Amino acid sequence: MLYSTDRIMTTHAGSLPRPADLRDMVVAKANGEAYDAAVLAARLKAAVTGVVRRQAECGIDCVNDGELSKTNFTDYIRWRMAGYVERPSPGPRRLSITARDKTKFADYFAAHPRARPVGPPTMPVVVEPLRYTGQSEIAADIANFKAALGGVNVAEAFLPANSLGTIEHWLLNECYKTDEEFLFAIAEVMREEYRAIVDAGLLLQIDDPDLPDGWNCLPANTATTPPSGSRR
Repeated sequence: MLYSTDRIMTTHAGSLPRPADLRDMVVAKANGEAYDAAVLAARLKAAVTGVVRRQAECGIDCVNDGELSKTNFTDYIRWRMAGYVERPSPGPRRLSITARDKTKFADYFAAHPRARPVGPPTMPVVVEPLRYTGQSEIAADIANFKAALGGVNVAEAFLPANSLGTIEHWLLNECYKTDEEFLFAIAEVMREEYRAIVDAGLLLQIDDPDLPDGWNCLPANTATTPPSGSRR
């Protein structure tokens, strides 16, 4: 980030509201449903141009693409890597962001069933070495963003990317022998996306809420990570 001695420079966390029609197409693509690739590409480029221009109009100094090409930040990367299979979900995710709240406010969750987290229909399970397959997606993100930047006057530009710990939270491991080996494998996958962003001359934002959400996910422990040697 650039610094200023005469004013406070501004940026934001990353994700911005997605147009409803664009989100529907992005979700359809991620779910393997029918969509028009040409229409999606054109709509995404126009939406990124619009969201970059809007940030500049609001006076934001360091802008991004709004993460408009992603279904969500938590697990968009699952559609950019291979080495896992989808299996029916037994329930909520292994690590739930509401785990500590459910312990501390058990009466509330008992009285409000709809507040309980509902697991996704399937869970990804790593069964072979992970590899990155999102080269075309990250290339399109970069191209759309840089084209949008050509029409505005801003100080800097950044692209967000998922963190290793966030991915580990929802990705189950049946391939790697240790936690360390598993995490390094995720790092190798994400390095390709990180490097593409940096090589494009953009700031890389690794959105990493692992400390606070680890505290929430593991209510029985005061530490933010499972005991050493535990199998995930």
